[in-house]
Amino acid sequence: MKNEQNQENRNIFLFNLTHRFSLFLTGALIMCILLYTAGNFQQFLDGTQEIILILASISSLVLIIFSAAGIIQCIVFGILYKQKRFWLGLIPFGVSELLAVLLLLVSRIILTLTGGYAA
Repeated sequence: MKNEQNQENRNIFLFNLTHRFSLFLTGALIMCILLYTAGNFQQFLDGTQEIILILASISSLVLIIFSAAGIIQCIVFGILYKQKRFWLGLIPFGVSELLAVLLLLVSRIILTLTGGYAA
């Protein structure tokens, strides 16, 4: 009985850690996009804008990985522990996954277009 409770506490800790890191990455991604948008109006240098887009791309890639891990955790823990909070956890992980994919595509398209065709 004690071993099962200890395992459940470890799993819930893993779920909380994944959830918090996904929230951090979502905030970092939104801040990168807002900084890029503000930089367009305040005329940041091209190199600075490129670095901001590269940081947004990296944040998006890592967020995609952690959101996918969170979705898998929600499904597995929802089945194992039959708690509603794990099933409700699918919503923020799904939204952050879609946001990350969309912003990854946008940032890579912008980087490709501004890079020109000289290769």
